[in-house]
Order: sequence, then C-alpha cells, then structure tokens
Amino acid sequence: MACFLFFGLLVAFSNSEKGGDPVKISGQTLRLMRMSVGMRQDIVADLIGCTRQYVSLVELGKRRPSKKLLERWISVFEFTADDFKEVV
Repeated sequence: MACFLFFGLLVAFSNSEKGGDPVKISGQTLRLMRMSVGMRQDIVADLIGCTRQYVSLVELGKRRPSKKLLERWISVFEFTADDFKEVV
C-alpha cells in the first residue's frame, strides 16, 4: 500500500492490480478536490459515470470507490501524481 499526502490529507492506494478493489481515500479528500475546482456533485457524477447520490456517499465516507472509478475521479480534476506527496 502506498500512502500519500494531498492538501494535508492522508491518502492510501492499494497496490493490488485488480481494478475492482476498493481504494482507501478519504471522502473528505475527494470533496476537497471537487470543491477546489468549483464543481457540483451532479457534474462530477456525469463525468465519472455514476450518480450524484453515489458521489455524496463517497464524500461522506459511506462508500469507497473502486480503483478504476477513483482514477476517473482524479482525472476529472486534472490532478497528477505530482499533486500527491508520498509518505514513507
């Protein structure tokens, strides 16, 4: 598992190659990403291929996105690996 800091929030990515495995990332971090670019939940949902309700559940920490969905989520906000600082 790799751990990173993003805007001071700890993010942990699974090293598993399976695309459906849950990824440990704070819903608060995803909410911060969305808000930092001024997007509404329904817009994010349309762009990543899910419902606004699912976006809300993820941001509230009640659901964890798959690795594949998380990659789409991050790409919507045009963040790169350089935006995350690895924690050793």
